[in-house]
Amino acid sequence: MKKLLLMVWLFMSLSVKPLFAEAVINKQALDFKLMDSSGKEIKLSDFFPDKAVVLWVTNLCSGCQQGLLLLERLYGMHKEKIEFLAIVQPNVDTSKTQEIKDKLMISFSFLMDLKGGVSKRYGGVDAVGLCPLKNTFFIDRKGIIREISHYPGLDEEEMEQYLEPIL
Repeated sequence: MKKLLLMVWLFMSLSVKPLFAEAVINKQALDFKLMDSSGKEIKLSDFFPDKAVVLWVTNLCSGCQQGLLLLERLYGMHKEKIEFLAIVQPNVDTSKTQEIKDKLMISFSFLMDLKGGVSKRYGGVDAVGLCPLKNTFFIDRKGIIREISHYPGLDEEEMEQYLEPIL
């Protein structure tokens, strides 16, 4: 069964371009403006050149919620140099978002993509209960996307390897 699932995932990731995904490695990150869960407006380009950014498109599924603690730990270690931003897909209830953030004591920003435009431009498909295959973007201080991956799915060592070049 694992082999079949792996083959399906591989086929999907190689042959199907996510609908509207525009983010590409070694290209300028797509700028956007979104409100965070407390109502403050955040613009991606405002972080450059002072900080690099880890951008994570999430639907806050159970796997994503489990991964929040590692992201928070990494953010605590690198927050002087790297900003972590979670873009919450439009199918997630905003009250649930704040509840999860408070319960797990997450200090980085959750940005509410209420219309789904940013989620689609970065991750592609926006479907209830599904994470985009590529949902984590490692952006350097110049605003260039240096790596794209899927989280959760990376362990701490792999995350550190992706963070190193953008520090």
